[in-house]
Amino acid sequence: MDDGRETSVQSYIFLILICYFFEHYLLNIHQSIPDIISKILQSFPEEIN
Repeated sequence: MDDGRETSVQSYIFLILICYFFEHYLLNIHQSIPDIISKILQSFPEEIN
């Protein structure tokens, strides 16, 4: 009984953390996307050469 209750609480906290991170990162996603794209584009020439 206690183990089942602990897992449900842990999964509930995990869902809260996921929602929090989604809210936090979706607000800043327009700033982070250009950085990610630039890093990906910089990594391609290294792989080709």
